[in-house]
Amino acid sequence: LLFLQALVIEFGISKQLPTSISSATKLLKASVHVNIKDYVARRGKDQGELQQIMQPSKSALRKDIRRSNRKSSLKWVKEHGLNVLLIGISN
Repeated sequence: LLFLQALVIEFGISKQLPTSISSATKLLKASVHVNIKDYVARRGKDQGELQQIMQPSKSALRKDIRRSNRKSSLKWVKEHGLNVLLIGISN
C-alpha cells in the first residue's frame, strides 16, 4: 500500500491518499498512462517531468508504445513492482 501511495504522490494525481490497495490500484490504473521505460528514466525527478511523459488515455499510450516499439519486459516490470502501471497491448 505504501508503494502505491508513493506513486500517487509522485504523479500528483490526488490530494487525498487512497486507504486500501484496491482503491490505490484503481486510481493509478485510471489516471496514470505512462510508458514504464520513460517513467524509470525520469523517476525521482519533479512532478512536472512526470506529467510531460503521461499520455492522455490508455489508447494513446498503446499507440505510443506500438509506434516507438519501447515495450518493457513483463518479468522486469513485475520484479520491480511496477505491474500497476501495466496495460494490455495486443499486437
